[in-house]
Amino acid sequence: MATINGLTAEAMQAIIDRQVVSGAIDLSGNLILKRADNSTFSAGMARGAQGDPAVYNIPYLSDQSNPRYVRLAVLDGNSTSGGAHLEGVISGVGSIGSTKRGTVQFHAAQRGVGVVEIEAWGFGFLTSSVAASVKLFTRQTGDFMFEIWAQFSSYSPSTTLSVQSNLRTALTLDGARTTAPSSLVQWPIKILDPNFATNAEAQAKTASDVMLTPANLAALLATSSLAGLIEIASQTEINAGTNNSRAVTPLVLRNLVYRAWAEAAGSFETNTSLASEQFKDYSVVFPAGRFTVPPNVFFSSTSVRAGIAAEVTPTTTGMTVRVFNSSGLSTVASGTMVRWHAIQMSPSAANG
Repeated sequence: MATINGLTAEAMQAIIDRQVVSGAIDLSGNLILKRADNSTFSAGMARGAQGDPAVYNIPYLSDQSNPRYVRLAVLDGNSTSGGAHLEGVISGVGSIGSTKRGTVQFHAAQRGVGVVEIEAWGFGFLTSSVAASVKLFTRQTGDFMFEIWAQFSSYSPSTTLSVQSNLRTALTLDGARTTAPSSLVQWPIKILDPNFATNAEAQAKTASDVMLTPANLAALLATSSLAGLIEIASQTEINAGTNNSRAVTPLVLRNLVYRAWAEAAGSFETNTSLASEQFKDYSVVFPAGRFTVPPNVFFSSTSVRAGIAAEVTPTTTGMTVRVFNSSGLSTVASGTMVRWHAIQMSPSAANG
């Protein structure tokens, strides 16, 4: 008689419940498995570190004394409705003798008959060094096929190409040569680094790819031969008439029109009574530095009997005023007020 060994229903269910029915990787990179009974367990780390993008060395010549041309890739858009593109980064650009090495990111795209375009951005070097370090070109070889070429400066052996994205593109990285292939079309490289203008560039006002700094402003002061910045003159400076580097505004000019270049005025009281035909001299000092030539002087007094005149020609610093009795009989009383007004009409003349 044969013996049959079997499992109970409970044992069978236990086996079923422990079967793995699904799995997923959590945010930490662990593989989490799910059993039939809805319980879960970790099967360990299932995700490694992000791999590096493809990086290729750009070939160079054994004789590095001359710039070299290298064919980087070929775009084949295939048809009118097709298209091709290559996005990449060229690193280590520049001569080994330079302390600045640059990077160029570019996007080459082809779509349509005879149509291709490259957008490129450079950073890590100044404008003047980009043109000498690297240039990008395309060369058409068919209706939808274009080669991408680059020219690198001499003594630049360590350049690399990292491919970020591509479609219908074949990397070639060949054709290193010192002479340019025929029918190359060059594409500009836009500079992302702040490139500051020199004073000469700021004064020339022709560069469109440099930035002005506050230090440049000192070199942009306007002169009779250079258009630039100019400070607004104050009323005091306008009145002085000696500054030749500041601008006049309508307001201060209006205040200056029909005014003398320099003026001074004052008064004094006589301290002696004057009988007929008597006189007395009084000394008057002008404000320091007010006049550059002897001014014209005008007088008035509170007595109709008093005659007033400058005893000697005024100087730029002062004058002697003679007060006399011109009435013939009456007395000019002590305490008579004498007023004077001195005027210089231009920087070089009292009259004007």
